[in-house]
Amino acid sequence: MATFKTEQQIYDDVKAYITENTDLTNWSEGSPERAIARLVAFALSMAWKILYLVYSNIWPTTGDAAGLRNWYEVFGLTWSGESTEAARKQVLAKFRERSMGTADWYEKTAVDQFPAVTDCHFVAGVRGPNTADLIVLHHAADCMQTTVEDVQAYFDNAQRKLCTFDVQVKTYSDIEGTISAVAEMVVAE
Repeated sequence: MATFKTEQQIYDDVKAYITENTDLTNWSEGSPERAIARLVAFALSMAWKILYLVYSNIWPTTGDAAGLRNWYEVFGLTWSGESTEAARKQVLAKFRERSMGTADWYEKTAVDQFPAVTDCHFVAGVRGPNTADLIVLHHAADCMQTTVEDVQAYFDNAQRKLCTFDVQVKTYSDIEGTISAVAEMVVAE
């Protein structure tokens, strides 16, 4: 992982730069120069720490145990204190198994996560660009409305929702009117 200067090293560099390039030389305790340099050093070191935490935990390849635990939740796995490397292997295997955001991922995830969903179909672009309908079924029949709402809430979760992509979970009964309307428009043209 990348390393960065400590707050003291940043302060020393800021102090040296200011001393070399300006007429400011009062570095005594309580001086404005010292206070500003300390503040700049602190701000830069905090920015680095935040960026480091975000970067190291946004990608499973660089994440620590806390970051990987979040990925476990995304994939519906149960965290039981695995080592960081074992957790990383499990999460990366899930990514390879299901390319998040693909039709296959939506279909498999709905079936895997919801026992009441035995079959699922991903239909892209019915409502326009960047939209999809996810048709959920229970043994070739419509799922109950509560199941549809649960699946919708699952995919609306911020960790699973792809930005700029609208997925609506429906049953076949929900889309019958849509299919008829589209068919009528095509025939009319």
